[in-house]
Amino acid sequence: MRNHNRLFSLALGAAFLLGIGSAAQAAVHYVVPGGAGNNNGSSWLNASPSIQGMINVSDSGDSVWVKTGTYVTSVRIDSNVPRSETFRLKAGVKVYAGFVGGEPDTDAGFKSRDPYTNVTILSGDLNGDDSGFTNNSENAFHVVYAAISPAETSILDGFTIMGGNSNGDDQDPNFVTDSNNGGGLFVNQANPSIVRCKFTYNFGVHGGGIYVNSTSAQFLLFKVYNCLLDTNHATVGGGLYAIGLGNLRAIPTLVNCLIINNVASGSGGAITEDSFGQAHLINCTVTKNIATGSLYDGIRHAVPADCGLNFAGETVLDDSIVYNNGVNGTFDEQVTGPVAIYHSCVQALNPVNLCQSDDGYSTSSDPVFVSSTNFRLQSTSPCIDAGGGYISNHNHDQFNVDQDADTDEATPDLDHHDRIHGCTSGGIVDMGAYEFGAVACYGDANGNGVVNVDDLLAVINGWGACPSPPTACPGDMVPTMCPSGTVDVDDLLLVINNWGACPLGNSTSAEQSMPASIQDCEDDATELYEAFTTEWHAYVNDCVEALCKAQIIDCDGY
Repeated sequence: MRNHNRLFSLALGAAFLLGIGSAAQAAVHYVVPGGAGNNNGSSWLNASPSIQGMINVSDSGDSVWVKTGTYVTSVRIDSNVPRSETFRLKAGVKVYAGFVGGEPDTDAGFKSRDPYTNVTILSGDLNGDDSGFTNNSENAFHVVYAAISPAETSILDGFTIMGGNSNGDDQDPNFVTDSNNGGGLFVNQANPSIVRCKFTYNFGVHGGGIYVNSTSAQFLLFKVYNCLLDTNHATVGGGLYAIGLGNLRAIPTLVNCLIINNVASGSGGAITEDSFGQAHLINCTVTKNIATGSLYDGIRHAVPADCGLNFAGETVLDDSIVYNNGVNGTFDEQVTGPVAIYHSCVQALNPVNLCQSDDGYSTSSDPVFVSSTNFRLQSTSPCIDAGGGYISNHNHDQFNVDQDADTDEATPDLDHHDRIHGCTSGGIVDMGAYEFGAVACYGDANGNGVVNVDDLLAVINGWGACPSPPTACPGDMVPTMCPSGTVDVDDLLLVINNWGACPLGNSTSAEQSMPASIQDCEDDATELYEAFTTEWHAYVNDCVEALCKAQIIDCDGY
C-alpha cells in the first residue's frame, strides 16, 4: 500500500510541466477593481474589472494578473439560478493574486507580487453584507468551480476565498445539482493546482472549504500547496471532503498546509474522506478542529479500518502534525479509519487503525507550538529534525512559492522559508507546516518571533551546561540555532545583537562610547534590564567586550 501511495504523489511532478517561469512569456491579462481605461485587460492602464472575463478570453498557457481588492462572483453556471454565480477555472490558465497594479510584464514584475500584504479576495457574498456565517442565505453555492475541463495546468495562486454557502437541500424538488458540495471550492473530475490560498468562512453540507469528487471520469490528483483552511463549516468535512469510486480515486495532496478552527456538525471537523477518497498530507499541521456531532474532530475516513481486500483508500500522513483536535485528546478525535503514518506527530497515537507506519519514528508527544494561536514550533519541540524528508525527496518547488527562481529545492514551508534548517548532519525537515529556524532570527530562544527580555532570561537562567536532552535547554542556540550543550556568552551575544522583531532588518543602533570602567557597566545594569531597546544594544556589546577584556567572564577568544 505504501509504495502505491508514493507512486501517486510522484506522479504530481510529471503531471505539471508548465511552471511559474513561463508566466511572463505567455500572454498576460490584467484585472483591477472597477476596471481601468478601455477595460480590455491588455495592460494595467486598460485593465478589466472581471476576473472571469479574462479567464474566458485566455488561451492555455496565459496568465491573469489580479490587483489587490475584493471581487464578487458574477457568472452563473445555470442562468436561471442566481446563486450559481462563481469563478470558473479554465484548462491551462493561471490566475495570480497579490499585485498592487503597475508591475511590468517581466519575471521581476511577477516576483514582486505579495499575496499576504496585497490581499485579494474572491467572495461569494452577493449582497456584501456577511458577518462571519450570518447574512449568507443569498451567497453563491461555490466561490470557485473547477469541473471536467480544467486540466493539470490550471493554477489559482494567492487568493482569499470566502463567503461560499453550499447549503442546497437534495430533498428539495428545486434542488440544484451539487449545490450542497464545496462552499469555497468545488472540484469535480478535475486537477487544478491551488497555491498560497486561504479558505475561510465557507459552508458546505459536504466540504465547507473544499469538495473533491472523482466518481465518474478519471483518477484525480488534486494539489493544494501552502494553503490555509481556517474557520470553515460543514455537516461533514469542515475543511475538506473527498470522495472517489473504485479505481477512480480522489487523492487531494496537501503540502505545507495549516488546517485550523474548522467545524463539522456531523463528522470530520478538518477532513472527511468517503469511499476511495484518499487524502495525502505532507508537512501539514491539523489542529483545533471540532466535530460537534461525533468524536471524529480531526481527519475521518468514512470506511472501516480495512487495509486488506476491501481496501477503499486511506489517509496518509507524512511529516505532519495532527494534534489538539476536539476536546478530549483521544486518537479518534485526531484520525479515524484506515491511516498510514510516517514521521508524524499524532496525539494519542493508536495502532488499531494503522495500515502502515514507520516503526517508531512517529510520536504522540506535545509538538510544543509557540502559542494557542501560533503553530510554529518552539525550540523544545520534538518535531524539530524529526521528519522523514518526504518533501525534499518528492515535492520540489514546482510552483516557486517563495519566488526565488529555484524550483529544484524542496517546497518551502508555509512562511515561504527554506526547508531543512536542522542540526542533524545532512539536514532533516521538521514535522508540520513550519520549519523551525528557517527565519534567520538568531537569539529568539523561545521561537515567538521577537528577541526580547524573555530570551535574555532564558540565557541567564540556563547559563552553564545543559541538562539532557539539549532540546530542553532553550537558551542554547549556538552554533546556528543548534544545541551545543552549553549556554554561554555566544548565546548571550545572539540575544544582544539581534534584539527586536523577527526577521531582523539592517537598522543600526545609536552610537555609544566604550564604558569607562567595569563599574560603569555594573552601575547601568538595572537600567539596561528595564529599558533595553535596539537604540543602544551596541552599548551592551561594549560592556560585554569590556567584561571579556577584564577576564570577568570567559569569552573564548571574544
